[in-house]
Amino acid sequence: MSNVTGCARHARRAPHTTPPERCTEQRYSGRLDDLASLPYPLTTAPGGNTLRLDRASSHYDFLLALDEPCNEQTCEGSGSLAVLHNATGKPLQVIGMPGVFLSRSDSGEPLVNSAQLYEYQGVINVDDFNFDGAEDFAVQNGNRGSYGGPSYDVFLYDQRRQAFRYARAMSELIASTLGFFSVDAQAQRLETFAKSGCCWHRSSRYRVVNNVPQEVWRMTEDATIEAGEGGMQVEVEEWREGAWQVLSSTRVPVPE
Repeated sequence: MSNVTGCARHARRAPHTTPPERCTEQRYSGRLDDLASLPYPLTTAPGGNTLRLDRASSHYDFLLALDEPCNEQTCEGSGSLAVLHNATGKPLQVIGMPGVFLSRSDSGEPLVNSAQLYEYQGVINVDDFNFDGAEDFAVQNGNRGSYGGPSYDVFLYDQRRQAFRYARAMSELIASTLGFFSVDAQAQRLETFAKSGCCWHRSSRYRVVNNVPQEVWRMTEDATIEAGEGGMQVEVEEWREGAWQVLSSTRVPVPE
């Protein structure tokens, strides 16, 4: 409601802008579009032509069914995913997927646990993303990330509910950076890489608090014209006591 109210105030200041009722309609429409693109629970396992993904996890097998089966190297569309206990074969839950992007290896097998930058990604990547000792997974839903990179729906295992739950914050983290984040299990950190053009790069590390990634360290390499010609500014920062603290700031000569 606060966004709509703000829009109404703006409309009173500028008569030719969008009227409040139209602004409200646009926001509701946008929210409905958001909800329509989210995974949703199903009660029946996928049928017909399904792909069994049994190499991604040590605890679970996955049955993936695209609504329109495809035998090409890459396939994209809606579908459903069943999560099975690999010891018993019993379904744990079934999830409807508005978007799935599937890539295959040269042998025709679907890629899993593959996150090499600038290469095809795994349709399912499995790891402990929130460091609670339980496996989580992510399903590639398309290529809507930075620079046309992969985007994913991330699911975290809820110990209390004994089921996987959609994790919006981690899904958005992948979409806003370049490629799938890496997992440092020893340090209990997620790591991302981002860029802007040829000459601005940032590597970041995140701790996970209540299933939400929080940036705590970053290194920025800036060789843009604004940073000054003939060199690159490298700055390392760490989040301490509620503010970013500069650990080092170095000027590195770059050959022409």
